[in-house]
Amino acid sequence: MKKTLLLFVVVLVIGCNKNKMKDYCAVDLSQTLKYDISNYPNAKKLPVFGEQYFIPMETTSNPNNILGEVKKISASQKYIFLADDQKIICYGLDENLQKGTIKYTINNIGKGPEEYYKIEDFAINKRFLFIYDVHKVNCYDINSGEFISSINLNFAARELAALNDYLVFYASSFQNQPEYNYEIIVLSIDGKKEHKYFKNSEKYLGSVDGSQLCRIDNELFYCSPFRNIVYKFDEQASPRPFLLLSADAENKAFDLTVRDDINNRDDLKNGDYYYNFTSLQKLNEYWSIRYCHNGNYYTVYINIQNPDKGYIASTSFLSHTVYKNHLVSPVDSWSIAKFDPQLFKDDTTALKMYSRVLNVNENDNPCLLIEEIQ
Repeated sequence: MKKTLLLFVVVLVIGCNKNKMKDYCAVDLSQTLKYDISNYPNAKKLPVFGEQYFIPMETTSNPNNILGEVKKISASQKYIFLADDQKIICYGLDENLQKGTIKYTINNIGKGPEEYYKIEDFAINKRFLFIYDVHKVNCYDINSGEFISSINLNFAARELAALNDYLVFYASSFQNQPEYNYEIIVLSIDGKKEHKYFKNSEKYLGSVDGSQLCRIDNELFYCSPFRNIVYKFDEQASPRPFLLLSADAENKAFDLTVRDDINNRDDLKNGDYYYNFTSLQKLNEYWSIRYCHNGNYYTVYINIQNPDKGYIASTSFLSHTVYKNHLVSPVDSWSIAKFDPQLFKDDTTALKMYSRVLNVNENDNPCLLIEEIQ
């Protein structure tokens, strides 16, 4: 079995009928750039990032403004949005990314038309903030947090993402099958048009860490977790998925949809497999992609301009977003409050990071790890 994972950037010709939405599109693979991550070094300090530091989020006496465990973070051009399972905080940082304030909080737990039982996921576009709650989506004004409308759904989803005119769901299609299957459902914001892609093509082998739906610079990408393929949704094409990255087609060890011997996560962990491709991000001239290999999580950083240049690093912070050319990750305050300075006596960078948050208390709002993208 090969132990090399090859990723491609693909230049496409889409062969779909423009008048009909289909589950699959023809893709021309004639022009391909190859990336061999087996040649990339493991790096503790990545040249992708420059200065790194923590800043504490504003903490007030109002319990409505205190976050629990952060489930997701996202960013618009103006604000950063953080959510636990009950509330979303819209947070604004100053120009130097040194201090921030809470702009508004959405905390509408209940059973009314403007309320939700639990925040399963949320998404933003240029105008709106959407909260997904099992079988409905609430829409809010992104600048004020004011409730606008609600859309009822007839399916359950694991993730939600938003384009300008469409909502995109990573949705389950159980059909009484022992292994859950997933599909992509594209729904117009008014809830009147619905299209499905890759129906029943994604085998569910247990929980997947990270996000399959990744919004980057107002574009949306779908990471197929067990097929090592990344699709780009082009809203101008109504919105059809374009193949962006793909694993080596000849190496069937990485194409789990054609294998009969992969039935659970233990089969993956005990075999020499690359899987769970999630959390795609664009960091200037690098793509970063989180993945699992032999049960351990890593992030590969691929230089688009120079295919031979790339890095692999162990993954520490799962949730992150890009804001004003910085990678922003939430870190629970209790984990920082209990830091021991002796742990950093030989690491001046870490000691500097620690000193910035010396006064953080365990019950404060999370801190934000700010990493400059070079």
